[in-house]
This record gives sequence, structure tokens and C-alpha cells, in this order.
Amino acid sequence: MNKIIKLIIALSVFTISIFADVEADMQTLEMNTTDIQTSELKKPEIAWEVGFGTNYGGLLGITANYTVAEDVEVYGGLAILGGVVGARYYLDENIRFNANYGVNGYGYASDSSEDKLTIYAGLNLGIDYIFDNGVSLGIMTTLTSKNIYGDGIDDKNIDINKDIDDYTPNVFISVGYRF
Repeated sequence: MNKIIKLIIALSVFTISIFADVEADMQTLEMNTTDIQTSELKKPEIAWEVGFGTNYGGLLGITANYTVAEDVEVYGGLAILGGVVGARYYLDENIRFNANYGVNGYGYASDSSEDKLTIYAGLNLGIDYIFDNGVSLGIMTTLTSKNIYGDGIDDKNIDINKDIDDYTPNVFISVGYRF
């Protein structure tokens, strides 16, 4: 009988120690899983910019910028009378190449009865400098431009639409603020 009691006590201690080890391992696993979730699965950060020019969709606009790689971000935005989608490549913290498709021109055509707004959009390419305080200055050139709104006919009945054959690129300056 004495041997049976000793065996039951030994099995109980052994079982308790196994459960204690399993419980400790489970707590360690939960802590490691939490560390992985918080360090590797961070929410994507979106930076916002507001400004004037083709980088911001034409007139006053706002863009949401999403970083897809260490030196590359994509962005999209809306502006008064327009919009823009594009990508930027950062040479360093301050200098970035910029390519986008968006509004790159406006025109007014008037006939005898009313003024008619004409809006142009196309591909744009340029370079920006973003200062440490968030102010951004950019120079963009239009690669293509096409009438996307309005009839493009001026008061002398001349078509003011831009055709690719006789199109001359324009240079624009963009000014904005990143927050």
C-alpha cells in the first residue's frame, strides 16, 4: 500500500510539473505572437498633402500618399475641378521624382452667350523637393494633354483642344504641404 501511495504522489507531482511547463510554454507563445503582431503587422501609414498644381490634381487639392516600398509611394487625390493618381520615387529624404496622370490644364472658351470651361488631363513628369518642415515645391512638365471636359471651341470657332501631333509640353510649378 505504501508503494501505491508513493506512486500516486510521484505521478501527481510529475503531472503537475508537466501542466506547469505547458502553461508556461503557452504564455510564452502568446507573448511571442503578440510581439509578432505588433512589430510585423503594423497598419499602413498614409501621409496627406494639400497644395496647388498638377501634383495635387490641378487647382487646390489634397492627396493621400501610401508607401509601397522604402523609396516608392503611390498617391491619389481630388481637387477643385480635377484629380490625380501617380507614383513617386525618393532619391533621398527630400528629393523625389514624380509621375502622374491628372488634370494639367484649364481653358475658357466664350461664345456670344456664355463662357465655357474646358479641362485637360494627361501624363505629367517632374521632380519635387520636400523641405523638413513639410513644404513641397515641384516642377512638372506635361507629356500628354487631352480635353476631358468642355467642347474646347473658342469664340472664333477655333478648336483649342490639344492634339498629340502639335502638342507643346507645358511646365508647371506645384506648391504644397505634407502633414
